Amino acid sequence: MASRSSAEASPSRAAARGEPPSRLQRLLAEAAYIVGALLVLALAAFLFTYDRRDPGFSHAVAATAIHNIGGPAGAWIADLMLLLFGFSAWWWVAAGVAWVVRGLRRLHAPYGDEGLPDWVQALGFLLLLGSAAALESLRLQGLASALPGSPGGVLGSLLAPPLAAALGYTSASALLIVLIAVGASLFFDFSWLAVAERVGVFVEGLIGRLRAAREEKEDRAIGEAVARSREQRLESERERIEESPPVHIERPPARVPES
Repeated sequence: MASRSSAEASPSRAAARGEPPSRLQRLLAEAAYIVGALLVLALAAFLFTYDRRDPGFSHAVAATAIHNIGGPAGAWIADLMLLLFGFSAWWWVAAGVAWVVRGLRRLHAPYGDEGLPDWVQALGFLLLLGSAAALESLRLQGLASALPGSPGGVLGSLLAPPLAAALGYTSASALLIVLIAVGASLFFDFSWLAVAERVGVFVEGLIGRLRAAREEKEDRAIGEAVARSREQRLESERERIEESPPVHIERPPARVPES
């Protein structure tokens, strides 16, 4: 009984210790993340090559040539994504890239060392996506001609009007920017204070390098000016010596010793 209970408890202890997966599990996980990376790359290509003249989910047109790199399927997917989220659909690409990078990193490190739990990051992504779509719907109406629907898509058109009615456009925009920052911090698992600190260190170092380069340039200019002044003095002294007549030194007559 004791051996059985210890054997049953060992997987939980292994999971608690965060033991690395087996070779087969790692290979399968790596294959899944590689496929995921290809899908994310395909989604980015579909969105980038979107053309309103292609047939899609929101409209059906008779097109002799498909402009989307993914063909009819790519045009349909891009049209649906842009219809639902507007240009905020690109956040799905960013989320896919973060998922692939985070997953590959977790294959080589215990889960406990990899930051926030998945549900917190999922909540951060929903907050980021909704806030970005709502802000796009409020402030980027001039981009409607490039989309199958309205800016911010269906999601933005649902979230933006209540916020604008309750807070006004300016206050709602400021709130959405704050929510985007919070959502990005939760989803990408970083601290804005750490970012500000790193930016400050970078700016301080850049200013120090620029100051050092300026001082070095000034010192070099001063040294060159001193060298030119020294050369001019030497040249003038050389000309003065060459122009001066030679000095004749008369020697006294030799004394003849008396006999």
